[in-house]
Amino acid sequence: MRRLLIIGLAILLTGCSSSGRAGLSQPPTDAPAPAAAPRWNSLTSYTLWSTMQEEDLTRTPPVVTTQLSFELRYQAQPLAYLLRSYRADALVTEILTVGGSTYVKAGAKWLQTPTAASAEGAPPFLVRQLPADLGRTARIVGTETIAGVATTHYRTTDARLAEFLRVAGQGEQPGATQADYWIANQGRYLKQLALAVTLTADGRPLRRTLLLTIQDENLPQNIAPPPAAQVQEFGRP
Repeated sequence: MRRLLIIGLAILLTGCSSSGRAGLSQPPTDAPAPAAAPRWNSLTSYTLWSTMQEEDLTRTPPVVTTQLSFELRYQAQPLAYLLRSYRADALVTEILTVGGSTYVKAGAKWLQTPTAASAEGAPPFLVRQLPADLGRTARIVGTETIAGVATTHYRTTDARLAEFLRVAGQGEQPGATQADYWIANQGRYLKQLALAVTLTADGRPLRRTLLLTIQDENLPQNIAPPPAAQVQEFGRP
């Protein structure tokens, strides 16, 4: 579970801070993105739901060993985001960044630390990970409507996407990769991503999958700091 939780937090949070480093992203360019690549300037707020799971491929049929879910609420103005992780519907982690501070839920209290939140207003997930030229390796599967949003469905086997679900420094060797993603026809933002990667970890084959879906596009999120009575500065008793 811990390994999968690390991956999920890295995917959803690393891009939220101005100190985050781009894992797979390309340097900014004025050149137009390929038609199959998502754009982000049409999104000012959203809710992102994601599910990650790991399967043991040494079993027949494969057995799901770990499954985690994540909820990320985001708003650009004022910049704020709230991340929750769940295991079997039980809350595991809750992190809130708003007003220049980050709060981590610990029991009945929120531990507060200063944060260098980015003022760029870009969505804090996937922008830094998705290769800028992803569309050049994708093919169109068809058109679909997801939660009332008309989308174009693309598929790619771009091996670079394996880095999404690989734990750095753990000696994991990625194998086959397939990603299906759906881009909204209006606004060209990423509506949904389904990614599957086979890996070898500790000498055993496994499969990790990730499903991301954006909802509540450009609707108010009303993210606010926790009540002062529940806040405790990190490092103070």
